[in-house]
Amino acid sequence: MPSTDDLFRTARALRASTELADRVRRALRMLCDSKAYRMWREGPEQANRFRPEAGQGVEALQEAGLVVDGALAVRVNDREGRLFATDGVWVDARGRVFPFDDESGTMLRLARRLGWATPDAVLDLACGCGHSALGFDAAQRVMLDVNPRALAYAEINRILNQVPSASTVIALNDVRDGVPRGVARGLRGTVLVLANMPFGLAPASGVLPLTSDGGEDGLMLQAAVLESLAALRRELPAVTRLQALMLGLTAGCAAEGRWEWPRRVGDALGEGRARWSLLHDEPVLRIDGRRALANPSPLRDALPALAECTLYVGDAERKSVREAYRTLAARHEREGRPDLAYGAVAVELA
Repeated sequence: MPSTDDLFRTARALRASTELADRVRRALRMLCDSKAYRMWREGPEQANRFRPEAGQGVEALQEAGLVVDGALAVRVNDREGRLFATDGVWVDARGRVFPFDDESGTMLRLARRLGWATPDAVLDLACGCGHSALGFDAAQRVMLDVNPRALAYAEINRILNQVPSASTVIALNDVRDGVPRGVARGLRGTVLVLANMPFGLAPASGVLPLTSDGGEDGLMLQAAVLESLAALRRELPAVTRLQALMLGLTAGCAAEGRWEWPRRVGDALGEGRARWSLLHDEPVLRIDGRRALANPSPLRDALPALAECTLYVGDAERKSVREAYRTLAARHEREGRPDLAYGAVAVELA
């Protein structure tokens, strides 16, 4: 896999040569349009690097460091005509940038439904490779992440999608430290905060990749998002309109329509400020790269199913991971949360 330094070198090369950037852009578009690549990207074959055929712009990709030893060194996603290079699932989970783009597509659809798709500024608290922030049309983008590797990809994708550098901030930041004050002070008009944090329920550290691990309740980082929103509202001028979209999994009780995450948002920001949307048309989990299981689903079914994901769990550890998930599901059930839901919270802080 390319090192983080290699990725920054790729970004520098693309920034220095519009001719190379154009050739790479055309090559990646040709790649994403090919049936062979689409089939690879949607199945368990993605555990191994894709080998493009000769004539698919391979020379440009080699020159940019995106093809190494005849195989693609990165995963490439395309959404609504925009291209995104990111890590594949073969990259070490301890430092891997999130590979998938379906959640970012969900956020964009939700924003359109709410009439929030054209803000003056987008602030992404965990930008990854830029799937979400670069998917919006906005005059200003602020993209933050705790992983330097994610920032390298975000810069590559900014260039590939021809987003002006003058209106884009890409910076290292841990959401648990809030939003840097200098960044916040520069935001004006309608500001849309995007928070697609790691939200997978995990029975122990290391079971899920860091980009998916939300702790035992999936909410480990959501509390930090709420604190950041409250601090932003205090810091931004009163005339600034602050909106936020957050995705996540939550335990709760489907029969009673009671879910832990929206309850905590209401407690933190005040009743009536948050709109919870259970995404019935979106399967609740991703297994082997594809969304699976009805939303919501009983935890006793959903959590052990994660152990069957061959992209994340090895054969030698599958049994122990399955049992750990069963134990976690039973604990939630005893505490009155028998079900798992995938949904979104929309907040407007006037």
